[in-house]
Parts: sequence; structure tokens; C-alpha cells
Amino acid sequence: MMLVLDVSNSMQINDDPKHDDRSRLDVAKEEAVKFITKREHDPIGLVTFGRDAVSRCPLTLDKNILKSILYHKISTCKLFINPYIRAIKIKTYYV
Repeated sequence: MMLVLDVSNSMQINDDPKHDDRSRLDVAKEEAVKFITKREHDPIGLVTFGRDAVSRCPLTLDKNILKSILYHKISTCKLFINPYIRAIKIKTYYV
């Protein structure tokens, strides 16, 4: 069983700022941990996607490592455009 988690920038949004200060990603991670805890005999893996899909954890029975990855290694993706690469691409178009 593979969990697939959206880590796009839209997951930073807080849907209920008056009553809950958690982002969509925080809520999704908490629900994922609840799900993992209930599936004690099933191997579970984790894939995240934002701009690209990334395998974060292969199928495992080690629920502690999976929860650790969710809590400490998963955040929303940041789109970074390297200006040097952009300049090279522009230059190749005009040569």
C-alpha cells in the first residue's frame, strides 16, 4: 500500500484560520499518521508530489520510520528557478 501526499504550495493554505491554525499539509500528515497506526500488519510506502512525484519511503513494516519521515522530512515544495540556467536557455534561443 502506498500513501500519496500532495506537497504542492497550495498545501500551505489554512482552510479555517479562525478555529484551526494548521495548514492543509499539517492536517494531511496527521491523518496519514492515524492511518499508518491502524495498519499495523500492512507494509506501507510514501510518495509525495508537488511539481514532481518523489518516492520518499519504499514499502516497509517499520511504521516508526514512516511516521518520522512524515513529521520531519516532508514540507511543501519550493519552486526554484536557477537564473544561470534560465540565462543559458535564453542565450541558446537567440544565438
